Amino acid sequence: MSLASDVSNDAMAQRSCDTNIISVDPSLELRFVFEPRKETSCCLQIINKTEGIVAFNIKINQNKYSVRPSQGTMPPCSCCYVIVTLQAQEAAPPNMRCQDMLFVQNTSITQDLESRNGEIDYQELFEKAMADKVVDVGWPTGQDGGC
Repeated sequence: MSLASDVSNDAMAQRSCDTNIISVDPSLELRFVFEPRKETSCCLQIINKTEGIVAFNIKINQNKYSVRPSQGTMPPCSCCYVIVTLQAQEAAPPNMRCQDMLFVQNTSITQDLESRNGEIDYQELFEKAMADKVVDVGWPTGQDGGC
């Protein structure tokens, strides 16, 4: 599974997941150990490289994968581990490779937003950030080998 942004596939190869806000590791591809009819998981690390609070939102094909946590906030200079799980599949994809994408959106947030009722409406936050064009997007995934 490739980490991707909202840019076209041609531009995706030129895009780096390292930004001024976050870093995603692995940076280009997640790899799952495939076994027919069994779920398999891989770990993704998101690193907040700033001295501010960062919100993240992960979008993925929910018919094939699950991700925990899929959204959240990160304190300054911290990291978060995300578990991406490939749901049980009957057969391996051709050549043990899939062309699925995982979108990692992120944006800086203010302390007052973080503390407001202890609840953040991530959908609203990222819709506004996308409208303001301040969202950075990182990428990973593949299916041959380990995480």
